[in-house]
Amino acid sequence: MVHMYDPIVADNQLKYVTDCINHNQLTFHGHYIKEFEQKLSSLIGMKHCITVFNGSVAINAALMSIKATQEVHTQIIVPSMTYIATVSQAVLSGFTPLFVDCDKNFQIDLNQLEEVGKRHKSLLPKTVLVPELYADAPNMKELTRLCHKHNFILVEDAAEAFGCKTLGKSLGSFGLASTFSFFANKIITTGEGGCVMTNDDKLASYLRLYRNQGNLGYYRHIGPCSNLRMTNIQAAIGVAQLEYLREIITRKVLTAKAYRATISPRVEQVIPKVEFSSEWMPVFRLPDEVKFAGLHALGDAYGFEVRPCFYPVHLMEGFRDYPKLSLTNSEAMADRYFILPCGPSLEDWQREFITKKVNWFLEEGRSEA
Repeated sequence: MVHMYDPIVADNQLKYVTDCINHNQLTFHGHYIKEFEQKLSSLIGMKHCITVFNGSVAINAALMSIKATQEVHTQIIVPSMTYIATVSQAVLSGFTPLFVDCDKNFQIDLNQLEEVGKRHKSLLPKTVLVPELYADAPNMKELTRLCHKHNFILVEDAAEAFGCKTLGKSLGSFGLASTFSFFANKIITTGEGGCVMTNDDKLASYLRLYRNQGNLGYYRHIGPCSNLRMTNIQAAIGVAQLEYLREIITRKVLTAKAYRATISPRVEQVIPKVEFSSEWMPVFRLPDEVKFAGLHALGDAYGFEVRPCFYPVHLMEGFRDYPKLSLTNSEAMADRYFILPCGPSLEDWQREFITKKVNWFLEEGRSEA
């Protein structure tokens, strides 16, 4: 079975993990944590990097720390078209989502953000949580302008945008805070893992306390916090992965280009608009008459994974009663888009085989395998 995403195993992963074991540095205490954080900060261009044990809790840590360090409105603006962790962590952090729509590239609808801003009457700033999906982003110049105009606090969920750049900056360097994931299907991986980045000293200080039980030392704590620490072993894997970053992104870009050059013209291609995309997962739209179930069955029959893109959160049980604007695009896009295997370990012959079978399926006008 060709999986959706198999990561590269970097040459030094075993060496660095063995070093952790030999020096009994298995948990949070160890030099790989500091090294990983410093390299990430330098790479993204942010002053502070605070690692945590996965990308979901990175969102929680960022939002809880923002609430603790400044007065904010309890409503958070977030697109409905996103991965569930974005919204779930906002709710678990004590915020009430206000769902807004997306554009045809899965990015937040900036016209609706302007609309929310015009309605915003509270003196307290609202937070806008922007998922930068599929290695792309909205117009960041316009996004930051709107946030400044309407007193919005920008938090970037950059889990899928590692290595992307626009306006001469890395995605994840535009907001008060940004979060990243290092899950096994991300550009670099620590197995699980994530981080929060910020240039704000006060926020960074609280983040470091929050991930470590609010520990001031000698069993004195600042209040309710959590244990979100990344292990030294995870960080050691991350350091080894960063050594392969250029090769990983090069492979990702070449794979995306090859898919786009050879896939059937019957599918619509979603092309990232940022100046440089790390091409996390290239996205395609099914012809209207083709059902995803048929394409999925094709993959099962020939041994490769096919997945749909994200489903609007506001249509899911447990999220339907939150306030929302018109979500026309999000609802129209549901179940129409798909992704194919695209990990950096994917071989050319595998991609060619997958493309050949998908094209046969689409060009024959088949609705089932």
